[in-house]
Amino acid sequence: ALPVPGARPQTASAPSLFKLKIRVLADNQIFVTGMGLESEWETDLRITGTTAAPRVTGSLDVIRGTYSFSGKRFELDRGRITFNSNDLMNPTINISASTTVENVNAILNVTGTAQNPQIAFTSTPSLPQDEVLSRILFGSNVANLSPTQAIQLAAALNGLRGSGARRWPPGSI
Repeated sequence: ALPVPGARPQTASAPSLFKLKIRVLADNQIFVTGMGLESEWETDLRITGTTAAPRVTGSLDVIRGTYSFSGKRFELDRGRITFNSNDLMNPTINISASTTVENVNAILNVTGTAQNPQIAFTSTPSLPQDEVLSRILFGSNVANLSPTQAIQLAAALNGLRGSGARRWPPGSI
C-alpha cells in the first residue's frame, strides 16, 4: 500500500516489558555436547523478574556423561551448575570426572564460577598435581618425561594456575 499524502509515518513501538514466572523442570534428556563433552542433565530452574532483568534460580545436575581430554575419556562422577539469580552468565560450577591411567584414578575437578573456574587434578592414590597431569598427558610419570614433554607439562601447569585456568572446557591444555 502507498502512503497517504500528509499522513505521519508510523514509528516502531518499543518492545514490551513482561513479568516472568517460568519453571523449567526436566528429569532427564537435556543433552550437552561439544568440545569433548557428551552428557545428559536434569534441571529444576525458576525464571522470574522481567524480560529486561530476568532472575534465574535452581540448578542443572548431571545424570551421566563423558569428557574427552588429551586422548583420555573421563566419566562424569558429579556435576552441578547452580544459578542464584544474581548473574545469569556466571553460575556456580561443581564438576568432577575421573579416568584410570597407569593404575592411578585421575580426577579432574572444576569448581568456582563460569567466569572464574578453578581447575585441579587429584588422584587415588594421592599424587602431586604435576604427576597426575603427566600421566594423563603422556601416560608416564614425571621422571620419565623427555625435555619437550617436561616443557609441555610446565606450560599446562602454568595454564592451570594462571589465566589459562579460565578456559572451559580445559581441552586446550
